[in-house]
Amino acid sequence: MTKRVFAMLLAVLMLCLCVACSDNGNDGTTDDPVINIGPETLTYTDSQGDTFTYEYLSSTTVAITDFVGSDEPHVVTIPAAIDGRNVTEIASAAFRAKSNISEIKSDAALVKIGDYAFAYCEALTTVTLPETVKTIGKCAFYASAHLTTVVMPQGLENINEAAFYG
Repeated sequence: MTKRVFAMLLAVLMLCLCVACSDNGNDGTTDDPVINIGPETLTYTDSQGDTFTYEYLSSTTVAITDFVGSDEPHVVTIPAAIDGRNVTEIASAAFRAKSNISEIKSDAALVKIGDYAFAYCEALTTVTLPETVKTIGKCAFYASAHLTTVVMPQGLENINEAAFYG
């Protein structure tokens, strides 16, 4: 008898857990604003027609996360600020495999160039990094075989593995 009661209680407990953990058609949002906060991705188009996708890092800074420009190789200037916030980071793979970039310039207060940020950029020949850059990520310019000129900042602290490999 005790085993039967124990089995029944265990079955009821398992049923309660299944109901509590089920999705019930919920789309994953809640009324709690803290849980729903996430990176907001936006776009900015400069006077050349280049479009930068970016996300907020803080109330004063943004990271560029993607890029779309004209088909022809051309000079790309990283904007100093977007939406009133300083551009401080090029996110991982943001410009990866873009064949339409011949040169990168920036007056931005960039602090970090992410992993693979400019990897496989076939037409890239020249990069001028602002003095504020402290870190160049792993494989940041990997396999950008035509890269011949890189102007490095004096205060650079970290160049990660294979940053300029290939």
